[in-house]
Amino acid sequence: MRLKELIEKHYWQEVQPILLSLYSDQDRNIKSYRLVFEKIKNLQVEESNHEILIRNITESGETYVHVNAISLSEKEIDGELMTYSLILTPWNEWAGMSINAESLSTFPEKEIIVHCLWEMTFCGFDEEDVKKVSDEINDDCKNLGK
Repeated sequence: MRLKELIEKHYWQEVQPILLSLYSDQDRNIKSYRLVFEKIKNLQVEESNHEILIRNITESGETYVHVNAISLSEKEIDGELMTYSLILTPWNEWAGMSINAESLSTFPEKEIIVHCLWEMTFCGFDEEDVKKVSDEINDDCKNLGK
């Protein structure tokens, strides 16, 4: 199931309380999250050779939810999946990515939506803000070699 299809199955009124429960410090941004939620429903999806992977990670006794992508075309290295950050991924690509089967069996659908919304808005609640951060990082990387 793609992220957009998952979002289309649910109403914001069902998702909002879960977002506030999992990310209680985000109440000040709740209207922005709703706008992103609704925007995804109207996006033209872009096909992707990655899928969204959501896992519980425990490090130093602390457990947190980690959202990233795995390639559908690359092989595992030493038995580990190659994972990629999705923070700067265009939203139409997010919308077109399928959700990893293990993630769908581990997390309730509404929690998956919430974790994806939080991750995709990490750099801003507007796609232009996300693109600006991406461009700045790319420029910084180019300048490193000079």
